Amino acid sequence: ANNCDKIIKIVEDHCLPKAGDEDAKVFYLKMIGDYYRYTAETATGDKLADVTENALKYYGNATEAAAALKPYNSNKLGLALNFSVFYYELKNDSSKACSIAEDALNGARDEIDNMDNDEARDALSIIELLKENLDLWKEEE
Repeated sequence: ANNCDKIIKIVEDHCLPKAGDEDAKVFYLKMIGDYYRYTAETATGDKLADVTENALKYYGNATEAAAALKPYNSNKLGLALNFSVFYYELKNDSSKACSIAEDALNGARDEIDNMDNDEARDALSIIELLKENLDLWKEEE
């Protein structure tokens, strides 16, 4: 957790302020949310509540910043993947997790014909992970 705290501080203080566009902001906000989520995996009590709340805050901020991005943007899809895992694993909310994953998949599916090769290569692997999680989570409901 200590290393995660250091990484969060570095990204908050040095990287995020230099994010020049929405894509970079989403990348860094998601990263901070991810490191809070990783910290939550071993935290208990008040620490668990704090890091879970911070993960939710940063994932939420990243989601707002991602609204301007194309639905198949790999950072936007990666955010949806990780935010849905957050809801599934830390909040025990499979319904919200599935909703986030489905929205991302549907958005990407609607725009799939507009992707160039690089975008498609990056997006398709994340789309597969979103589908796998959805299948798994829906089996358990």
